[in-house]
Amino acid sequence: MDLTLTGVGVRNRDEVFLTAIVDEYADEHPDHCLVLRYQGGAFRQLLLDHAVCAVAVPRGDAARICFVGPHGEATFAGGGGLALEMVDASDRGPSAMVLLRDATWLGDTLYACGMARMVYERRASDTWARIDDGVFVPREQRDAAVGFHAMAASPGLGLVCVGQYGEIWSLREGLWLREDSPTNVVLTGVCITTAGNAVIVGMSGVLIVGTHQDWRVIEHGATTADFWGVVEFAGHVYVSNYDGLFRLQGDKLEKIEIGTTSEGAAPSTAYLAANADVIWSVGHKDAVYSHDGTVWNAVELPG
Repeated sequence: MDLTLTGVGVRNRDEVFLTAIVDEYADEHPDHCLVLRYQGGAFRQLLLDHAVCAVAVPRGDAARICFVGPHGEATFAGGGGLALEMVDASDRGPSAMVLLRDATWLGDTLYACGMARMVYERRASDTWARIDDGVFVPREQRDAAVGFHAMAASPGLGLVCVGQYGEIWSLREGLWLREDSPTNVVLTGVCITTAGNAVIVGMSGVLIVGTHQDWRVIEHGATTADFWGVVEFAGHVYVSNYDGLFRLQGDKLEKIEIGTTSEGAAPSTAYLAANADVIWSVGHKDAVYSHDGTVWNAVELPG
């Protein structure tokens, strides 16, 4: 069984979730996801009948992991079973033309965002509410692709959503604010650091650091490949793309050596996830992790 990894979420030092598609099913059954739960050095597998665009991992161990699908599916895992919810089954909800793209927890509340700048808040079990008044673009007003590709949240900055044309929006105390973005390229990822800044990545190697209405592009010169991952780990910001894994040092990006595969090649890279104890780097065919950002361990994927 050949797999292509599509994402990763870290719950704790010893429990990690990888998402993948099974290559032989991809053409005939594109709407599926194989979830690989890595715990105790071994994998357990779960096949979902919907694609997954985001792995939303809550901070506490009590809440459930959520695997969010682009068409509005939300599969919750944990507590002894699975539960499937639909974010919005109405005509205004996610669809093949207006996809969900990301999700994140803030405390006990789960948020999801997507194209047309739709944003949802889960207020209770199987109860989702639209919170995108002032940002959502109705169908009749859309003459080009518009929407959010990624989001992050913190008590200090609230929600930060990024997406098409370099758009950066923030939600604080129920009010949406369009930030003065320094770029017009598509933005693909965002994380909020312990220092209270947001770090945003995008196409063509764009890297932005800042906070409300104070954003600047980091002219790092390290890569022009599209970024797909950004996390904070052990006091440093890490970003990744198909060129490799990088650590932000001031205004420079330092490429990180993460070992080689069993064939002697550099591991594929694209996506990142981390908590206080571990960072994972996942490419289409490889997964590695580190507890200190220096020594990296390769993981053998199920065959």
